[in-house]
Amino acid sequence: MDDIFFWCSKLFWGIVSPDGLLVIVFALGMGLWAFGRVRSARRLLTVLLGIIVLIALFPVGSWLLYPLESHYPAHPELIDIDGVVVLSGAEQSQKTSLWDSVNLGEAAERDLAFMALARKFPTAKLLFTGGSGQLLAQDFKATAVARRLFKEQGLDLTRIIFESESRNTWENAYFSKRLVNPTGGENWVLITTGWHMPRAVGCDSIPC
Repeated sequence: MDDIFFWCSKLFWGIVSPDGLLVIVFALGMGLWAFGRVRSARRLLTVLLGIIVLIALFPVGSWLLYPLESHYPAHPELIDIDGVVVLSGAEQSQKTSLWDSVNLGEAAERDLAFMALARKFPTAKLLFTGGSGQLLAQDFKATAVARRLFKEQGLDLTRIIFESESRNTWENAYFSKRLVNPTGGENWVLITTGWHMPRAVGCDSIPC
């Protein structure tokens, strides 16, 4: 059942994602043109072109993500914490394997924040969670990249628990809780990208 949900969620997002919707609208416009609905096709394709130009000229994505980015404070005061958990997302596993060098993507701030807090709180428990979110490339795990990155940056890997089976945010939370088994009074710092934080926040965690 979990595999079915994972595949369906990936296919669904491929359709309703902004890129997917633009492709669908374009295909619909071309379909109308092919069936002789030229006027309707021109109108639809003109609107599509306007949207593409708008996205190209203005930071529409940043405007749309801002409410999510600003939902939680960017730098909460951290005094007494029991653990730090970071969600994968920056690690480019296939490129790392291909070039034999650590490759990170747009969410590299997650790992940077994790390393900073690991040094700031030397007694805190540390957890990295994330396997592969790809449909087919399950052999390339984010944990392998993170392990290499943290080692190269001087972190003590014996302090870090690596969870490598999760494929999405829900599984991040599920497998992480099983590994760590936190008590009700523990304070954990959750690290992820700002726009992803509302989705990632589950129980008692401190946004970071």
